Amino acid sequence: MRTLTRREFLKVLGGGTLVLITGCAPTPVPTPSSPRPTPTPSSEPVTIRPAPALPPPPMKFTGLDEFYIQSYSATPRVDISTWRLEIGGLVEQPLTLTYDDIRSLPAREFTWTLECISNPPGGTLIGNQVWRGTPLVPLLERAGIKPEARRVLWRAADGYVTSITLDRVLHPDAMLVYEMAGGPLPPEHGFPLRVFLPGHYGQKMPKWLERIELIAEDVLGYWERKGWDDKAIIKPNSRIDAPDNGVTLAVGQPLDVEGVAMADEHGVARVAVGVEAEDGQTVWVDTVRTYGENPYTWVVWRTRWTPERPGRYRLYARAWDRDGRTQRKGRGRLLEGTFPAGSDYMHMVIITVTEPTA
Repeated sequence: MRTLTRREFLKVLGGGTLVLITGCAPTPVPTPSSPRPTPTPSSEPVTIRPAPALPPPPMKFTGLDEFYIQSYSATPRVDISTWRLEIGGLVEQPLTLTYDDIRSLPAREFTWTLECISNPPGGTLIGNQVWRGTPLVPLLERAGIKPEARRVLWRAADGYVTSITLDRVLHPDAMLVYEMAGGPLPPEHGFPLRVFLPGHYGQKMPKWLERIELIAEDVLGYWERKGWDDKAIIKPNSRIDAPDNGVTLAVGQPLDVEGVAMADEHGVARVAVGVEAEDGQTVWVDTVRTYGENPYTWVVWRTRWTPERPGRYRLYARAWDRDGRTQRKGRGRLLEGTFPAGSDYMHMVIITVTEPTA
């Protein structure tokens, strides 16, 4: 089954109407990332029970036929024989590289999870895969960044443009990516080249990259002009993959709950599952977690809960990042707070527990 594009996904959720949330000098020493906001403490004290003794879950990878597609127009046709990557603007020595030039540079293979800023709680606009590419910073060092440069402007073959602060691009793990799942990038996923930046939603990481331009002033891109956040830093979020919403089980029957969680470039610190009874009382249970090779890969988690009384229960997944930021309870609204900076509302499923049969 084909995964919807960001535009298609939002159109469906919007009842067929596309509203304003229509989107999935000498070289300086890299500066620290931009100041991060002070963590907001939880509005309620949370006591978390220890996780049950379970084996850690396997890492999850998203198949190419299931991986979400982010674009604002059609997939461009790129002639690799004439395609070039240009690095220009406020640099000492502009560069022009062919596809073979880029593939001949030192390479890394790594896992990385991509997420769309408009991914709602429980949504599928997120995926994890193995990629291959080359670090971006050495190319910027070769070009020589002028002192007045403050931002980086990306230009793509489909006409997409966006910009981001230079300090975010000077991260040592900023990558130019040309392979996905062991082969060249599929056309819909950015062939021949795309950019990855730690901690950001997809709108700041264009596909079909053609030009990297160092600039002094902010340039708002397509989604930013529609009101989406200009920083687009991933908020802590999580998804319940099992059980499905509406599952029925009996008192005393163990229920395995599992899913994935994501955060910014500092990674996920913890995931817990909340079991809310009909009287509003919530019991939080810790999870057993599998971490990827880097903080840019989602965390796969699982836990187990055994109901002691019949009734209707709400199950919540809640992630904390390494700075203490966490998720909040949702309000049951369409897209659940994705606009304008991504959602940190908890995903919830409802289950029914019955008396055991004789």
